[in-house]
Amino acid sequence: MTRFLLFLLALSISLNIFLFFIVNKNANLQLSEASHVHQAIKSDQQSPIASATPSSSEQRMASSTREDLRQTIFSLYQQQQWQRLGAHLTEYLADHPRDWPVLFIEGQYLIHTQTSAVGIAFLYQLLNQVDDVGMAKQIHEFIEVHTQSLIRALVFNQDWYALSLLLEPLIQVDPLHRGFIEHLAMSYAEQDLPNAMFNTLGAVTPEDVIYQRVVRRWQEQFGNTNDTQESEDTSAHQNWLQPSIVSLIPYGNQWLSKMTLGGQEMTLLLDTGASTIAIGQNAFTNIASSDKRFLGRIVVNTANGQSQGELYRLRGASFWGWQFQEIDIVVLNQAELASDFDGLLGMNLLNRFAWQLDAVNGKLLLAKRE
Repeated sequence: MTRFLLFLLALSISLNIFLFFIVNKNANLQLSEASHVHQAIKSDQQSPIASATPSSSEQRMASSTREDLRQTIFSLYQQQQWQRLGAHLTEYLADHPRDWPVLFIEGQYLIHTQTSAVGIAFLYQLLNQVDDVGMAKQIHEFIEVHTQSLIRALVFNQDWYALSLLLEPLIQVDPLHRGFIEHLAMSYAEQDLPNAMFNTLGAVTPEDVIYQRVVRRWQEQFGNTNDTQESEDTSAHQNWLQPSIVSLIPYGNQWLSKMTLGGQEMTLLLDTGASTIAIGQNAFTNIASSDKRFLGRIVVNTANGQSQGELYRLRGASFWGWQFQEIDIVVLNQAELASDFDGLLGMNLLNRFAWQLDAVNGKLLLAKRE
């Protein structure tokens, strides 16, 4: 009996030792697995942070892409590929809104694709933001050269409406610019808009030479219309003794005429509602680059209403024996012109003469103005 009890005691001790080792082994296994899970969680938590920080190779790639896009913009700018520039400028400036040279290009892009008034107004705003002295000087010089060249052309062509549309937004951003004040007031004077003229002249005193010059011109033009008309009629009558006679080509109830522009003979529709000679893009591409110079993009009047076009100065033109060293033309979208003529014969040519249309016989009588 005693032996049997001793056997049971020894068996119990052995089972307890066995169970102790089994439980301890399972606990160590669970701790090891928990450690691995913890490391995995920690790794997962760190992963998004690591991916959010670009590697050096990714940074180099982004920098290379940015520089490639910038180089593309400057290349298209040098080639004057204005229509292709728009998307590149939008993409680049979205990430780099203070790149002054690229913003300067954007201002010129607006001049070529919208109007000179829009582009110059943009450049004035840019001028107020630029913190680079050299860049500011370059922008200011461009504004002065472009606006003065365009103003002189519109005054010479007597395109007073286009001149007022150019200067109205510009005088809002530079209200003390004496050149803008004088030429905008003069454009109103020439259109007999005295209220607008005097409002513009409110920026200067009545003793100012600009004020006196503009008001005197308006009074000469509209203060005594009978005397002015009599003087012009007398001058024209003296020249009608030996006028040049231009034979016109009938075109429905309108008239066509030949004219050479930039060495290219063109057929133009006589349009006294057009302030400036206008030709389509197809005819314009035939003129050599060396014979044309961009002046600006303006709003023009035609018999069919308002349109926008690029104003160019051409070297060399002739009209029925009359030779011109330079003449200005507007380039219109081809869709705005009929397919059977090249453009419109506008008033910037006819105003160089005393002229009269003989619609019965299809003749245009021209006499040189004294």
